[in-house]
Amino acid sequence: MVLRNMRDFEIMLSVVVLVLCMIKPAKLTAQDPLTDLKFSVTDPTSVSPLVPYRLTSPGWTGMSSVLACAQRTVSTYPESRGFLYNSVSGLCTPLFWLQGPGADNATGVTSQEGAMYLAKDVCPQDFQVLEYGSKGQLACIKDSTDSQNYGDATSACNALQSRLVAVRTAEKLELVRSISGGDDKWVGLDDLVEEGKMVWQIDGGTMIQEERDAIFPSHEPNDMKGNEDCVQFRGSTQLLNDKSCDEKHGFICEVALPGFT
Repeated sequence: MVLRNMRDFEIMLSVVVLVLCMIKPAKLTAQDPLTDLKFSVTDPTSVSPLVPYRLTSPGWTGMSSVLACAQRTVSTYPESRGFLYNSVSGLCTPLFWLQGPGADNATGVTSQEGAMYLAKDVCPQDFQVLEYGSKGQLACIKDSTDSQNYGDATSACNALQSRLVAVRTAEKLELVRSISGGDDKWVGLDDLVEEGKMVWQIDGGTMIQEERDAIFPSHEPNDMKGNEDCVQFRGSTQLLNDKSCDEKHGFICEVALPGFT
């Protein structure tokens, strides 16, 4: 079969990986990584400026094909989201979450390691992989300037298989500042279920005092007038603030990346 372009190759690779899944032994389950993790060859410059770096990870030599490398990667490291494959040497290097150069144990990807393949679900279409903080943390983000109340903003993010952004640290707050352009933005924190118990949408966790100190001014959240149950990034203060859920603001959606929420 003659492959006319890179798109043909991606389609063929996805199909063959699926076929490999179908012919696995009967013990294969729906949760097996091969059934839901497909790779596509990726131009590093088109993903994010973080791509040239990755966490140190062991690999294998003498792999006979890119498909063999893909199969070995996902069967050995289910949490992997990509790999490097050198068709000449047969070197196969699994990738974990891509990191910035400031991250612990981050090492540069070299051309000798081969072509880069990333899982297509690293970050959904229209979302951006963004780096923040001194350790190269990553966030999968989509900013919306549509003015919505908190409930509608939540629904809009849910429709994209995401949640309103979690802002648990001063470093994540700085990322939201850079995205917001000084505008007010809904974030994924509220006490709608129980007054005074602020819950993060992205994982259902309760805000702790350390988080509160990092992201709110000292007098917030204060539930002014008894109807401020939802949290916004406030452009005028550059900190978080509780507001009435009926107010309309832009919002930021986030897809959770393991280890980075």
